[in-house]
Amino acid sequence: MTLLATLVLLLAGPMLTCLLEWTNPGTLGRFDWDEKVLNGFFHSAMSRTAGFNAVDIGAMHASTLLMTCTLTFIGGGSARALQAASRSPRSRSWPPPSGRKCGASRTPPSWAGVWPPTYCARP
Repeated sequence: MTLLATLVLLLAGPMLTCLLEWTNPGTLGRFDWDEKVLNGFFHSAMSRTAGFNAVDIGAMHASTLLMTCTLTFIGGGSARALQAASRSPRSRSWPPPSGRKCGASRTPPSWAGVWPPTYCARP
């Protein structure tokens, strides 16, 4: 699943970048078609990794900036590619069905801080 999510990001990012900025003279519009595709791929990959840019970020459309922020969020460690592609298995079972006892007697781990305040409601 992680490889599939990475493949989708590697294909969708450049396609969206090229689609949104193809005719923008401040970014990809001044290049030939092969340079547009290469710069679109570079922008998409660098948004998720190193943060370099080959085109003027300030001249991009707002929709491209939103896509860039999303890719940066995924690549910056705030969300993994797998979490961005699907919900985590734990979230599918939260909250538990009523009447189900699920660790209410356990204490939260020290790294959890205040979240979650309780593991589940007691029946």
